[in-house]
Amino acid sequence: MIARWRLFERLILRPLLREPVRTALTVLAVALGVGVVIAIDLAGQAATGSFHSSIESLAGKGGLTITATGGVDEKLFGKLARLPYPLEFSPRIEDFASLDGKGEALPLIGLDWIGSGRMKWPAAASPMANPILAARGLHLAPGRRIRLLINDTLDDFTVAGVIDSAENVLVTDIGIAQRVTGKAGKLD
Repeated sequence: MIARWRLFERLILRPLLREPVRTALTVLAVALGVGVVIAIDLAGQAATGSFHSSIESLAGKGGLTITATGGVDEKLFGKLARLPYPLEFSPRIEDFASLDGKGEALPLIGLDWIGSGRMKWPAAASPMANPILAARGLHLAPGRRIRLLINDTLDDFTVAGVIDSAENVLVTDIGIAQRVTGKAGKLD
């Protein structure tokens, strides 16, 4: 044990004590290297977390989006929904509509609210022909009848309610959206 201590003292301690500036620079370099490695690791984790957060905010909670040119056949949705796995699906139709007389193209979204059980149409919507929900920014009062230009065809709708949305959007039932967009039997 004494021999080992003497060897440690002669080969390591004496040179460290003889050259204090070199010793301090070596300790500083090692500490800086460890700090850089930790900083790179933390930056990588932050970037990955930010990327995942951005993707989740764009795509929703789902981890998989099924799309196809011209839409997905709704029979495929039926087959997927019957699988014995705890999967959630949210079919939708997306297109653009223009309020008659205004030229602004507004997103028209058809959602399967009845099938999902998540949202109910306002009570006043049941007797209405083609009920639609409008973003508050469009200033359309419930009960008002509007005409929408969708794919070169004018259709009449009744505003069933107003929704809070950051952008001007129109929302209707997926069946109505399939009919007025010409996407019968297809899902986006």
